[in-house]
Amino acid sequence: MPGYNHHSNCMCGWCVANGKTFDRAAHDRETRRRTAADFLRRNGATRLGSSCFVAPNAVCPVCKASVYFYANSSGSRVFFDDLGPPWPKHPCTERPQDAARVLRYANRPERRKIGLIKDIVGQARLVDRSKAPNIDRAERPTLEAWRLLVITNARFKADSIVLEADFVETIHQHQIKLTTSIGPLFYVGQFISLCHDTVSFFDEVLGEHRAVDAVYEGMKPSKAENPSFSVRAKTTVNLDEFGLPVGLKTEGVPGRAQRSHYIGSDPENEFFQTLKRFVLASAKDGALYLADFLIALNDSEFRTLLSAGWTRELVSAILYDIRNEDFLRNTHFATERLTTPKKSQLDLEKIATDLREVEGRIAELELAWDDAITAVQRQKMREQIDSARRKRSKLFGMLSA
Repeated sequence: MPGYNHHSNCMCGWCVANGKTFDRAAHDRETRRRTAADFLRRNGATRLGSSCFVAPNAVCPVCKASVYFYANSSGSRVFFDDLGPPWPKHPCTERPQDAARVLRYANRPERRKIGLIKDIVGQARLVDRSKAPNIDRAERPTLEAWRLLVITNARFKADSIVLEADFVETIHQHQIKLTTSIGPLFYVGQFISLCHDTVSFFDEVLGEHRAVDAVYEGMKPSKAENPSFSVRAKTTVNLDEFGLPVGLKTEGVPGRAQRSHYIGSDPENEFFQTLKRFVLASAKDGALYLADFLIALNDSEFRTLLSAGWTRELVSAILYDIRNEDFLRNTHFATERLTTPKKSQLDLEKIATDLREVEGRIAELELAWDDAITAVQRQKMREQIDSARRKRSKLFGMLSA
């Protein structure tokens, strides 16, 4: 039960531990899990699967879930929870008037950018590691199971159609060329699934999913898959003078609460230097985004000086301090102990009050995000939610410092 006058998603000590002994490590794990779950929900990827790679193009007008929506000129309209066999239909959108509301806004589903895919998979690992997809498959994927493809080119011959397609569920570029009979309408940007020599797809002319035979060229199925996930893909990475990827952006200047997790009172300490070597090695091995470094650190033996796991905020702080290490040594922080005067009860009550207000604001924004239909509205809500979450993190740091 949440504490008195607290929101159901409040993460204060009382709501998490119900007034009992506060477990900081458990609190941090639950905070990361909830933040990751919210990130997946805001990006329409809570079901994982194909939603990690293809952005849902609609929101169910009944339950507000992110779904895939297809319609054709003859009036067929259908919502899917996932792309590919068995093409599961979304259960609460059978009414024609519900589909008509979405038709005005929905474009065709689109493939996500590689950077966002990495972020989504990284957050999925924090929510449910067993269900997080493997995106680092360097060898060509096998065709023993259904593989999601996106068509990049379609050419018509006398009695057949030649399709060129990319494998979607990987960060590596794997292509395949398929030949199938004339009949179905295929187009560039269409998502299809391939298993052995069968192509499964949604026929937008007939308004139903179908399967056709195909032969493929230019690829042999690999004998085995590597089920593990690693950010260390052997790719060519341009590094800056600090040994980090060129163009990698951090999210603000770290404060005492963040630095207490990895510096302590001395930027020359062995832990920070060891951590720095690990981060730079990850960069050389192919880490490009904050999500890459986050996955690498959480998969390693490293835990913070406060025995907590790593968060996106902490990873950003580490990268910032690696780039500004010389400045950090010359600041007052380098010689000052990382402790603050004991807060008065009045201060703690003020922080707790601000925290409850921020939690309430986040809850309101999340409801507004659920009600938004257009991409512009959702982007605006997302920016406000992210700002409120940063403020919440800052208040948590003040409360625990």
